[in-house]
Amino acid sequence: MSVVRKLPEHVINQIKAGEVVERPSSVVKELLENAIDAQAQEIEIELLDGGRQLVRIVDNGSGMSPEDALLALERHATSKILSFEDLHQLSTFGFRGEALPSIAAVSDFTLRTRRSVDATGVEIHVRDGHASAPQACGMAVGSEVIVRDLFCNVPARRKFLRATATELGHTLELVQAMSLAYYRVGLRLTHNGRDVLNLPPAQSLEQRFKALLAGEASEYVAVNYQKGSFLLEGFVQKPEMARPVPRYFITFVNGRLVKDRIVRNGVLSGYTGLTMKGLVPGCVLFVSVDPALVDVNAHPNKTEIRFTDAPLVQDLVTIALQADLRRTTQSQMLSTLPTAETIVRMRPEMRRENWLDDKVTNHQNHTSVVQNYDRSPAPTGGMASAGVSRAAEQSSGQRRSFEPGLSSEKNFSAVAKHVERASGKSANYQQTIFARGQAGAASSNHPLAEATYLGQYKNCYLLFEAKEDLLVVDQHAFHERVLFEELALQIEGERGLARQSLLAPLMVPVPPAIGEVLNEEEATLRHLGFEIELLANRSVALHSLPTQVEFNKAAALFDDVVAKILAIKGFSSSDAHPLVQQARRVGQEWLDVGVRPANLTRKELFHLHLATVACHTAVRSGDPMNPELVRRLLLRGGEVDFFAHCPHGRPVWRRWTDSDVAQWFSRV
Repeated sequence: MSVVRKLPEHVINQIKAGEVVERPSSVVKELLENAIDAQAQEIEIELLDGGRQLVRIVDNGSGMSPEDALLALERHATSKILSFEDLHQLSTFGFRGEALPSIAAVSDFTLRTRRSVDATGVEIHVRDGHASAPQACGMAVGSEVIVRDLFCNVPARRKFLRATATELGHTLELVQAMSLAYYRVGLRLTHNGRDVLNLPPAQSLEQRFKALLAGEASEYVAVNYQKGSFLLEGFVQKPEMARPVPRYFITFVNGRLVKDRIVRNGVLSGYTGLTMKGLVPGCVLFVSVDPALVDVNAHPNKTEIRFTDAPLVQDLVTIALQADLRRTTQSQMLSTLPTAETIVRMRPEMRRENWLDDKVTNHQNHTSVVQNYDRSPAPTGGMASAGVSRAAEQSSGQRRSFEPGLSSEKNFSAVAKHVERASGKSANYQQTIFARGQAGAASSNHPLAEATYLGQYKNCYLLFEAKEDLLVVDQHAFHERVLFEELALQIEGERGLARQSLLAPLMVPVPPAIGEVLNEEEATLRHLGFEIELLANRSVALHSLPTQVEFNKAAALFDDVVAKILAIKGFSSSDAHPLVQQARRVGQEWLDVGVRPANLTRKELFHLHLATVACHTAVRSGDPMNPELVRRLLLRGGEVDFFAHCPHGRPVWRRWTDSDVAQWFSRV
């Protein structure tokens, strides 16, 4: 007796059905796609018990002839393609001819359909894999598919179905997503006789989007980008609304609902510098590419696809989002701030211009920044360098002179004492940041030019009153973004970042393998402001640092830069050195947000380092700031193109209206 034998056809159908039908939502997906392929304009979906007992879909599409209806229940019978080459130019959902026979193989299945040219419809019933003879029936033009007792003949699969609410949730998510892609189609979903979703045909994607999301639609901004045959359109969530698990993350490729990591990574990469690590923005995006560049036959349920040039698609998605998100985020922030001139509230003795410059000059006994590794921190170009022209700093290529470092608590306290001595009283008072006519034309367009500075909270947040709004600014995040934007301009020059030389080199121990990598990247490090010398005693000598960096922060900053260099180069080693472990963590973080260093330009690679330099250099949380330093920081903010978020995605400020504050105290 032969050991190998051919399985019966109905058993083959039940096995194959497992690739297509996983749960009731799978049935709805296949039947809904068939209805859309049939040019239906109205589709009704009815469920009982989450779809276990009944899935019924009625559409007003083109319908089928009796012959086609019977043939459609046979495996691999389809009207969508004729040859394998047609897979490269698909314009429909279906193409394998597996959906209807797979569903019929695991349920009590009824198909009723009628064309407009036919006087009556046809009804075919399938039970246990056996189809009845076609029967004439009266019905409207279109099709009706009734699926009862899903998995009735394969109970092993039925037991894996979840609770009714869970199964209904999967179907609802699917129908909502499809309703966005096909907004001209009216959709109605009922469950146990009650309406769950009822969407009439819409005139535009935006209209359907607002109808579906209601109040949540205001959390999203529209995107539209085209380059060659690539088109990206849809809606993405504002960065500040990102959550660990977004409610909507819906992506379509050429009209097909997919879960594709390339598109997802492109979205996450597009939000780099706009959201914090671990937060994922919601989106509803439609990607259109040349069908020849997409393989839709990569997975049985057709929700996974393959791109012939995946890196290009991911980069295009990233570029499309970055341009729109930065512009929209910044403009929306500025639109909430006052622009009309208001009365200046400032103590008379404090209206003298440049009072801080006068006081600081008396203590400025140096002409260049020269530091020794075993000395206390020498003066740096921290917050106090706000008054120095960027052109004077870098364009001449000269080493610049700096005001005393004001990013440490000691120096900030000294400045505060100068204020008190000048006024005779404490500097804790309310004042506008820019006195009338004080800052000239530059301040008239500044977003906070007419805001009143109320003071600091916890030496971390700057408080402002802007008309009737309360604004809270994160001083570190704001300064970090300003520095990043300024450094990004410097890095484009031939000399890179301005450097400060050290009297004695700073010695940094590194393993020989890492030392060789740094030797290869010497030019990159020099462009970032680090002059290094590789020594024979397993260490690197730093002869210069970026001018913005305080000496006591140099070692930590250099470690972070080295870790990023190792991650960019894909350095791997069995060495347990902390730099190697840190490089692994950095590489994994980039992978999580879709950043692929191999595909980044030289400028983009430098920006990864500049974010680190800016973070280490910016004023810290806990540093006290007097009003003059705040004014200078805000002046610098007005000179950069973007400051809504720090380079790592942390929001710079938050705004509350007077009604928001009143609600806190039940005054509304």
